Amino acid sequence: MRAESLEQAIDNFDELQPLIFLPEQQKDAPPAASPEFYIERPDNPLEELKVHLTQSRLPEKILLTGHMGSGKSTELNRLAADGEIRNHFFVVHYPVRDVLNILDFDYLDFLLSFAAKLVTAAMEAKIEFKAETLKNISKWISFAASGDDSLKPFAKNVTRQNVYGFFKRVLTVLLREVVARDKMHDAMARNITELLEVINLAVDQVRVSLRDRDLLIVIDDLEKIPDLDRAEQLFHRAGGYMVTPRCKIVYTMPIALYYSVTFRSIINIFSKAYFIRNFRVSNQFGLLEDFIAKRMSLTLIDERARKKAISNSGGVVRELVRILKDSIIKARARKLSQIFPDLVDEVIIDLRNSYSRQLHARHYKVLESVLKGEPVEDEKTLMELYHARVLLEYENGARTTAINPVVAPLLERYHPRPG
Repeated sequence: MRAESLEQAIDNFDELQPLIFLPEQQKDAPPAASPEFYIERPDNPLEELKVHLTQSRLPEKILLTGHMGSGKSTELNRLAADGEIRNHFFVVHYPVRDVLNILDFDYLDFLLSFAAKLVTAAMEAKIEFKAETLKNISKWISFAASGDDSLKPFAKNVTRQNVYGFFKRVLTVLLREVVARDKMHDAMARNITELLEVINLAVDQVRVSLRDRDLLIVIDDLEKIPDLDRAEQLFHRAGGYMVTPRCKIVYTMPIALYYSVTFRSIINIFSKAYFIRNFRVSNQFGLLEDFIAKRMSLTLIDERARKKAISNSGGVVRELVRILKDSIIKARARKLSQIFPDLVDEVIIDLRNSYSRQLHARHYKVLESVLKGEPVEDEKTLMELYHARVLLEYENGARTTAINPVVAPLLERYHPRPG
């Protein structure tokens, strides 16, 4: 619901909350998740992605990328709730942070979580698992459970309940129990082939049981992996494992890898990469005003303040939401009923200081090269700058790169220009 006061508006601005479109998930969702806040993107690749998924007969492995905060999670939530997609597919959709520690996991942990989410989601949906499939999965469970006493009870009998209980327990171990996770991880490392076979046993069983639909797995939050070496290991070195399941999968991917020299190798492993673009403030200013107007009455923010907030967001949705939320908080702290330009200025200074703490001499050197249009040899630093939203990309026919407007004054301070 659109806010008519700043007190109400605070709840409508949460930079970490994607919009939620499934009615059963909206019941307990926070106000900032309301689908009423959605605005159509003129360059949204979602329709092409839907065609790719619904009309291809191949087990496509698709990457979705874009700057963090550009709206990927919202678009994936919208995709997973789409009527046409749900008519075509049984959808298993989850953010990887719900099953793994985003700061500390590798491809083995990921594959275990993939198997666990697939099996538990299918069984909770009452999808049939034949006795022979349960027997084969249970054989693997006997091996997988050998390193952890808490898993051994599930290996005693071949039952649907034990298979479900094992994978449910795996999800808990992977997310919360480091010692048990390491033991399980070590056991899996000795025979990854059998884990992949179990995944495809489950995939094949689900696809056969669905009859008039297919299986689609949508995995969010992989683009948030903060360690770029770990992300590269997952998508590049272990990419062959990620495309092994015999079903259609959509993965989010860190934008930094999109600009790496390894991206060509990555895209040769996966089917295709789609890109969620930032808004171009210069010609999509009205859309960003609509974005604000859906969440709060425009009478709550001075026109000059609104222009400052939009211009300094760089067209990145998360940056705009963060600027507005922090401006609302400052206004309420001063007992104001409207956001004025000086409050937005204060928020922008706070943001700039936050960015400045992340930037070192090597970052400024690369930014200087980007400004001058010179080739950049320090690929790792360039990737870090895209990952941190210091460098932003836009497309309007041709590809252009710009420095985040909040950050740009730091470059002037670091290296003043003559005149």
